[in-house]
Amino acid sequence: LNFQYKTYRKERMNTRELKRLKLSQDDSDSEEGASPMTPIPGPSTRANVKRRSSESKSAAKRVKSLIAEQVRGECGIIEKVCLTNFMCHKKLEVELGQNVNLILGRNGSGKSAIMSAIYLGLGGRAMSTNRGSSIKAFIQKGQSYAQVEICLINEGDDSYQPEKYGHRIHVIRRMTPDGSSSYRIQDKNKKTLATTKDELNCILEQFSIQIENPISMLNQDTSRSFLATNNPSNMYKLFMKATHLEQMCQDYDQIDQALAKLKYVIAAKGNLTQEMEHEIKHLENIYNGMDRIRTLEAKLASKYREHAWALVKEKENSMIPIEQKIKKCERALEKCDKEIDNSTLSMNEYARSFNKSKEEYETIGNAAKEVNNQRSAAGSLITTARQVRNELELKLKGIQQHISSCRKECSFFENKIKELKERAKKDLTPVWEERRREEETLTRDKQNTEHKMQNIEQEIEQNQSIYSKLNTRLEGFRNKLSNNESTITDTKLRIERLSQSQSNRLSLYGEYMPALMERIRANSSSFSRPPKGPIGGLIAVKEKKWALGVEACIGGLMKGFIVNNMNDRVLLNRLIKEVCRDRYPPIVVTPFTGKQYDISRFRAHCQYPTIFDMVSCSDVDVMNYLVDTAQIESIILIQQHEVARSVMWKNAPANCNTAYTIAGDEIQKRGAAFSNRAKTVKYLEEDLSNSIDAYKRELRSLQVEKEKLSELLEACKSELKRMDTTQTDLRGDLRKLNGTKKSIERKIEDLIAKTNEEQKQQEEIEPFENALQESLYKEEQHKSQLSDTAQSLETAKADLDTKIRAKKQVDEELEKLKEDMESCKKKLIEIDDQKDEAKSNLEHYQEKREKIEHVIRGETAKCDKFRDEAEQLASEALQNCGERMDTESNPESLQSEIKETKKAIQLQQKSQVMSREECTQKLTKRIADYKVHKDTLKVMSRLFNKLSIALTIRLKKHQELQDMMIIRASHYFQQHLGKRNYSGRIRFDPKSEALTLEVTTNKQNKQGTQNTCTLSGGERSYTTVCFIMSLWEAMESPFRCLDEFDVFMDMVNRAISIDLMMSTAAEFRDRQFIFFTPLDMTSYINSEVDVKILRLSQPERSNST
Repeated sequence: LNFQYKTYRKERMNTRELKRLKLSQDDSDSEEGASPMTPIPGPSTRANVKRRSSESKSAAKRVKSLIAEQVRGECGIIEKVCLTNFMCHKKLEVELGQNVNLILGRNGSGKSAIMSAIYLGLGGRAMSTNRGSSIKAFIQKGQSYAQVEICLINEGDDSYQPEKYGHRIHVIRRMTPDGSSSYRIQDKNKKTLATTKDELNCILEQFSIQIENPISMLNQDTSRSFLATNNPSNMYKLFMKATHLEQMCQDYDQIDQALAKLKYVIAAKGNLTQEMEHEIKHLENIYNGMDRIRTLEAKLASKYREHAWALVKEKENSMIPIEQKIKKCERALEKCDKEIDNSTLSMNEYARSFNKSKEEYETIGNAAKEVNNQRSAAGSLITTARQVRNELELKLKGIQQHISSCRKECSFFENKIKELKERAKKDLTPVWEERRREEETLTRDKQNTEHKMQNIEQEIEQNQSIYSKLNTRLEGFRNKLSNNESTITDTKLRIERLSQSQSNRLSLYGEYMPALMERIRANSSSFSRPPKGPIGGLIAVKEKKWALGVEACIGGLMKGFIVNNMNDRVLLNRLIKEVCRDRYPPIVVTPFTGKQYDISRFRAHCQYPTIFDMVSCSDVDVMNYLVDTAQIESIILIQQHEVARSVMWKNAPANCNTAYTIAGDEIQKRGAAFSNRAKTVKYLEEDLSNSIDAYKRELRSLQVEKEKLSELLEACKSELKRMDTTQTDLRGDLRKLNGTKKSIERKIEDLIAKTNEEQKQQEEIEPFENALQESLYKEEQHKSQLSDTAQSLETAKADLDTKIRAKKQVDEELEKLKEDMESCKKKLIEIDDQKDEAKSNLEHYQEKREKIEHVIRGETAKCDKFRDEAEQLASEALQNCGERMDTESNPESLQSEIKETKKAIQLQQKSQVMSREECTQKLTKRIADYKVHKDTLKVMSRLFNKLSIALTIRLKKHQELQDMMIIRASHYFQQHLGKRNYSGRIRFDPKSEALTLEVTTNKQNKQGTQNTCTLSGGERSYTTVCFIMSLWEAMESPFRCLDEFDVFMDMVNRAISIDLMMSTAAEFRDRQFIFFTPLDMTSYINSEVDVKILRLSQPERSNST
C-alpha cells in the first residue's frame, strides 16, 4: 500500500513533497538501526512524563535540538499574522512556530478571529467563515478599515520567484466598510510588487495552500457539523475535495468537451476539403479546354505552312536530278533520326532500369532495418527469459530450505508428544459427565431467564417508542397552540388598525404615518419640492380583482417616498426618525421631471394586461418611479395559476420575465413559482369594512381551533403520565431477572473452572499434536511447490533456448540481406555506365543530322537559278511559313483542312468563361490552399487520436488512484482507531456518491459495527479526529488549522487524540499545525515535538462588532 501511494505521489507532487517522502522513508528504515536522528518513541500521558528521569529529559532535548537544526519548514508556512481593527482585536501580532502551534484562550478571547483572519487574508470569502455575510462585518465598530497581514516563508526548491520576493512574502488585505477590499503583495523588505488577487492565487498554487479545503482549515462550525450530522453525500464530497479527486474529474470533463469540439472542427474541415477537391477538378477541366485551343492553333499554323510548301513542290517536279540528290540526303537524315530515336529509347530504358534497381535497393534496405529491429527485440526477450530463469532457481533453493526446516520441527514435536503421553494415568470421565449434565440444566435455566428479560426489554423499547411519539405529538400540539395564539393576537391588532384606518387611511401604512404627513406639511417650505408618498396612497387599481396581484408586485414600495434631491432626502429622513421608532419607510431620490417615460420599447407585448395597465395614478413622477424600481411595464397579469405557468414556461412574451396571478402568486420565466402568503388586500382595498369582517370571521375560526388544541394537549399529557408508571414497573422486574441470571452464571463458571483444572494436564498434548499436523501440512505444501517450481524452471530454460535459436536465425537473415544490398549496388553502377554511352551516341548523330540539313539547303539554292517561279514561291513560303517541310498532300485538301480547323477553334473559344491567366492563377491558388488545408487536417486528426488515447489512459489511472486513496485512508483510519482500542472502517460507494464511517467501541463489541450517530460526544469527536488525520495523508498543504476540535471529548479521548496529532506532527516536521482550543493542553504535549504555545487574554469588546 505504501509503495503504491509513493508511486502516485512521485507522479503528482513537486520536489518539496518528494524530499519529505524520502525523509519519512529514511526514518522508517532506520528504526532497527537506532539512528541518532530517529525520534525517541514513548507515551505522551501525564503519568509517564512525571516518571521520566532527568537524564531522559536531557537526551530528549538533545534529539529535539538536532532535529530542529536539520528539519526546516517548507515554503508556504505562516511565520507571522498581524491584525488591525479586526473583529475583537484592536492591534494583535501573532508569531507562529514552524511545526506545532497551540493557541489557547477562553471563549470570546478571539481565537477564532485569528483563524478567520488567516482565511480572509489569503483570499477567502467572508460567507465561508460563518462569521458574517460580508467583509464589512469583520471591521470593528467605529473604525474606517480593518487590515490583515500574513508573512509566508519563501525558502527551498519550491519557492515562488525568490529572485523577486526574497525569502519572505508579505500578503496584506485591507477591508473597508463599503464591503470592498484590496490586496498588496510585498517582498522581504515590504516593498509592494503586486496588487491583484491573481498574483496571490499564483502564490497559493505554488505553495499548494488549499484555503477552501475544509480539512486544511477546519473551523468550529464545520467541526460541530461533523459531530451533529452524518450525511454520506456530504462526507463523499468532502473526501473528493480534500484529495483533489473532484478537481481532477472537472479537468477531465473539460478535456472531454474540448475533444468533442475538436472532433466537430475536424468533420467540418473534412467537408471543406471535399468542396475544394470539386472546385479544383472544375478548374482543371477549364484549363484542359484552353490547351485544346492551343493545340488547334498550332495545327492551323502547321497546315498553313504545309500548304505553302505543297505549292512549291508542284513547281519543283521538273527538277528531278536535284530532287534525287535532295531525297538521298533526306534518307540519310531519316537514318540519323532513327539512330537518335534508338539512342533516346536506350537512355529511357537505362533510366527505368536504374530506377527499378534503386527501388529494389531501398526495399532491401527497409527489410534489413526491420530484421535489425527484430534482432533487438529478440535480445530483449532473451534478457527477460534469463531473469525469469534466475528467479526460479532462487525460489527453488528457498523451498528446499523450508522443507528441511519442517522436517526438523516434525522430529521435535513427535518426541514431545511421546513424552507427554507417558504422563497421562487417571480416568476422570464419570465425574466430568456428571458436571456436564448439571451445567446443561443451569444453562437451560439461564436461557429461560434471558428469554423473559428479552420480552421485558422489547416491551420497554416499544413503550419507549410510543413515549417518544407522544412527546413529539405533545410538542407539536404546543407549537400549534403557540402559533394559534400568536395568529389570534396579530388578527386582533389587524382589526384594531383597520378600524382606526376607516377615519384616516394613512394609518394603513403605520401608526406614525399621519404624524409624519403633518410634519412634512409643516416643513414643506424647507423642501425644494414636497416629497411624494406614501406610494400606496397615490395609486389605485383600475379593476378591483387585480388589487392583490398589484399589491404583491409592488410590495414594500407601498410605504415608500420619493424626493427630488439628496437634501430633501436628508430632511425627510430626519422627520421620519422623529416620529418612527422601528422600521423606516424607504426613501428614493429621483428628479421630478413631470415627463412620462416612453415605455413602448420595453413593455410586454401580449394579450394579457401589465401592471402598468392596471395602475391608475395622476402623478407622472410616481409612475416613472414604479417603472424604474418595479419594472411594472414588463410584468403581466394572468388570472389562473396553471395558465400563468404554462405561458411563462413554454412561450414567455417578449420583454417579460415575471407574471402575477389574481391571488398574488409570482410566476417567473422558465416556470419558477412563489405563492403569496397574504390572502387579503392590505393597502389598495377601497372598502375597509369588508376586510374587517373577513378578519373577524378568521378570528372566530382561530379561537375554535385553540379550544380543540387545548383538549388534545391535556389528553396527551395524561397518556404520558400513565406510560411513565408502566415503564417504572417493567424496569423493576428486569432488575430482578438480571440478578437471577448473574447467580446462574456464577454457578456455571465454578463447574467449568473445576473441570478445566482437571483437564489441564491431559490437554497439554493437543497443542503439540496440532503443531505436528501443521508442520506436516507445510512440508507437503512445500513439496508441491518444489515440484511446480522445478517444472517451471525447466520450461523457462526451454523457452530461453528457443529464443536464442530464433535470434540466431534473425542474424543469418540479416547477413543475407546485406549481401543482396551489395549485389544491387554493383548493378546500379553498371547501368549508369551504359546510360553514359547511349548519351554519347545521341550527341554524335545530332551533329551529323545538322550537317545533312546544311547540304540540302545548298542544293535548294542551286535550284533557284533554274526556276524563277519556284524561287518566288519558295521565297514566299520561307518568308511566311519558315523552314521547308515535306508533304504528300495536295494544296486543295490542305485548304479544306484549314477551314475545318478554324471552325473548331471558334467553337472552343465560345465555351470559355475566363482568360488563361486568370484560370492559371486561380487553379494555382486553390491547389496551394488545398495542400495547406489537407496538411492541417492530418495534424488535427493525429492530435485528436493521441488526445483520445491519452484521455482513456488517464481516466483508467484516475479510477485506480481513487481506489488506492480510499484503501489508504481506510487503513490509516483503522490504525488511528486502534490506539483507542476501537475498530471501524470507511465504507465508500462511488456509484451513489456516499461515504460512511462505521466504528465499533469497547461498549459496542457485542452489538457489531454501528454508525457514528450512536456514539457519545467524546467518541464521535475522537472518530472525527481519526478521519481528519487519515485525510491529511493525501494533502499537500504546508499548514493545517483545527479550531475547538476537542471541546466535546472526555479526558481519555482528549489525551489520545492530542497524542495522535503530536505523533503526526513529529512525523511531518516540514508541516505547520495550528490548533485553537479553549482548554489547557500543555499537560498532554509530547516533549519530542517542537511546540509553540500562545495564550490569549480576554479582549475589551466595547468597540468590537
